[in-house]
Amino acid sequence: MSALATPSQARDLSGHLGLGGQLDSVHGAAFSVKYWVSELGLQALFGLDTVKSTETEVGFLEYRPAIRVLYAMTRSRRTNLYGLVGLSAQLRRSSVDSGNLAFFDAGIGAEYFISDELGLAAHTTLSVELGASPDRIVSTAAFGASFHFYF
Repeated sequence: MSALATPSQARDLSGHLGLGGQLDSVHGAAFSVKYWVSELGLQALFGLDTVKSTETEVGFLEYRPAIRVLYAMTRSRRTNLYGLVGLSAQLRRSSVDSGNLAFFDAGIGAEYFISDELGLAAHTTLSVELGASPDRIVSTAAFGASFHFYF
């Protein structure tokens, strides 16, 4: 029986660049770039959010950059499981005030490959605000999904 089974190869993304998008329950939508060096990868996220002013609320522009280091914990032919750590920020500008926040992110995700070039991923991330006073430490858990086209 084992003579009929075909050997499966782990998906090696070394040297591959992935371009795509990510939607997150806390950080919103972002353009995403992933580059895998070996088992280690880098991800950069570029998000932007705007809210128009109303009679009761002041509008704002918010830029949400993030940089993450990814580690491929296990790989199979179609699915990669990875851990992530990184830094993210929320840079807010409005006509009344400006508020900037920085976060440390840690999480885990799984990426499933529909084809050799297209991967869909789901992740969960815990973010802890940096520089907050001890009585005001903010932490959030986020769930999200992303897609990447690899070249």
